[in-house]
Amino acid sequence: MKRITSLVFLTLTITGCTADNQDLVDYINDVKGRKTALVESVPDMESFVALHYSETGARNPFSNPRPESVKAETSFPQNCPQPNFARIKGPLETYSLDNLNMHGTLGSEKLLWGLIRASTGEIFRVSPGDYMGLNHGEILDITKHYIELSELILTGKGCWKVRTTQIHLSSQGNS
Repeated sequence: MKRITSLVFLTLTITGCTADNQDLVDYINDVKGRKTALVESVPDMESFVALHYSETGARNPFSNPRPESVKAETSFPQNCPQPNFARIKGPLETYSLDNLNMHGTLGSEKLLWGLIRASTGEIFRVSPGDYMGLNHGEILDITKHYIELSELILTGKGCWKVRTTQIHLSSQGNS
């Protein structure tokens, strides 16, 4: 029985290979009979002419520019407060006060630290003398209910105005 099954299978396989493939032969003859398109010749490329750079008193384009020497035409008042621009800014000075919340406090009555939560979810520990906010806000005092800071606001005339601000303990900070 096994021999008959394999003989039938072999016969069907050989019969499938001898099927009429005239349509395939016709297609191959059709493709070979088509005219080939002529490819245009590649156009001649213009030769590249390098520009010779000679420094003729002009600034070298590959060097750092010279700092401009500009005189201050207006003199600013010397008696108004000015921020310390030489000071290295802290991490809380990249956030506006709208994006900072008082989350709580740490310490005792003598020494109290504030906990500030940024809009990113990070919590920072602050103490008096630290800076926060975009307006050079220096922390003056920390209580259990608020953090008081002194900001410097530019008046537009070269002077800075001192403004006192409080950040109150947020209701979500109590949880």
